[in-house]
Amino acid sequence: MISVKPPENFQPIFEVVACLLEQAGEILLLHRQSHKNQPNTWGLPAGKVETGESREQALTREIFQETGYVVDPYQPKHVITRNVRYPEFDFVYHMYHLSLAIRPTVRINLGEHQASQWVSPDRALELDLITDLPECLRLYYNLP
Repeated sequence: MISVKPPENFQPIFEVVACLLEQAGEILLLHRQSHKNQPNTWGLPAGKVETGESREQALTREIFQETGYVVDPYQPKHVITRNVRYPEFDFVYHMYHLSLAIRPTVRINLGEHQASQWVSPDRALELDLITDLPECLRLYYNLP
């Protein structure tokens, strides 16, 4: 469950950052490995904020680790924060957006992902996406 306001007894145990890397109207999606949480689903470059990191530092680290692309920590713009409740735990999700002038070469981390693709946000909604990403895409891109 994803919500604007924290649900009753919300106790987040970590924060997650994710980035809509967009170029020419398409966003980068990464296909999760079968041994990862929510296997074989598509998601954004994302990950947990580690102790001592700012959200921006975590975001640039995760983008580099997952795609090989180097991003200035102050380039991505924060777009939404949501509270997420899974049956096992709660966490806070921060989504950023970065428009790219040039489509970078993506070097995925095969320990985490098996493929990548650039797709339009509405086409992304036709894929098997990680939990709550469809709602975030609809919200940000004002899609039905």
